[in-house]
Amino acid sequence: MARRYYLDLPDAQFDLWLNNFVSFVQTKITMVGSTPPEWPFIDADDFEEVKNAQTDWKTHFTAFLASPTTSNRTGKDEAKARTKKVVGPFVQGNLYHKKITNAERISAGVPVRDIVRSVHIIVTELVDFFFRLKGIREIEVHFKVAGSDSKARPTGYTGAVIVWDVLDSPPARPQELKRHALATKSPHVLAFDESERGRVCYVAMCWENGRAIQGGWTEIYSAIVP
Repeated sequence: MARRYYLDLPDAQFDLWLNNFVSFVQTKITMVGSTPPEWPFIDADDFEEVKNAQTDWKTHFTAFLASPTTSNRTGKDEAKARTKKVVGPFVQGNLYHKKITNAERISAGVPVRDIVRSVHIIVTELVDFFFRLKGIREIEVHFKVAGSDSKARPTGYTGAVIVWDVLDSPPARPQELKRHALATKSPHVLAFDESERGRVCYVAMCWENGRAIQGGWTEIYSAIVP
């Protein structure tokens, strides 16, 4: 059985993983026009429970970020435990169906079985990125493997984790940046509110592999929100 690394991620990374996972599965079970879903064998009721668990988690996680009191911390931790009890069995019972490819499992952030060699446990690559102003209230983040000319993400990797925030002073470490996303291709566009124009946005990135294990963080860079 594949180890469930994703259930042991720190809160912010777990939230990011769950966002990507739910979004990816949703696209696979949704009918587009007259085209049937790619994964008709997924139990819709079970997936609805996953989405409800995600809502439960996000409600408490957001409350804790807004006000990190002891009570909110307890609520957040209990919600995470409940979510893990729903998500773990769903992954094991559905994402290892014979018609799901290992490439799809990697995109969903789920470990593949047997063929993942131990070298994939360690993420050695670093991210190199730069900004480009796309338009009003938007910043493009162009990224690649440091030292490479290709924009393609490393083979077997889910994508690049990007964390950012608009702050009045520079953060000391990436973990202080509360907004996050999993960028699967370059460039990734960051969107901002009108009230954030002219303020400083801080950004850091790292690679994440198919086992939801992350590599080293970049330095924190900044740009003015246009």
